[in-house]
Amino acid sequence: MVLNKLEQSILREIQNQLDEVNKWVYDAESKLKSEVVNSRSKMQSELNEVTMILDDTARYSDDLHRAIKKQAKQISSLNNQYDDINRHLIDITDILEKSRTRCQSLQSELSSVQSVLETKTHRI
Repeated sequence: MVLNKLEQSILREIQNQLDEVNKWVYDAESKLKSEVVNSRSKMQSELNEVTMILDDTARYSDDLHRAIKKQAKQISSLNNQYDDINRHLIDITDILEKSRTRCQSLQSELSSVQSVLETKTHRI
């Protein structure tokens, strides 16, 4: 099959256009592959960073929970000590009241004895 010059020219033009399209597709594919690799690498790096942050946060949370438990025990111990001191204070208050009452009674008896003594002393 013999092609005339016009047909050959058209074929060359079509071939050149096909070559340009193929080059464009190859360049686009290469660029896309590069972007995918870069994106994957960046995402992996960010994932590693987020994982480290999550691990640090979990450790910090565990530390806080331990501190809270320790403080809760201390608060419970202080509450028990407060209750003991309060009971002791109530006991002391009761003893003090009984002592005050006994002192008043003794004071009254003393006054009576003094009166009797004064009366007997005046008679003598």
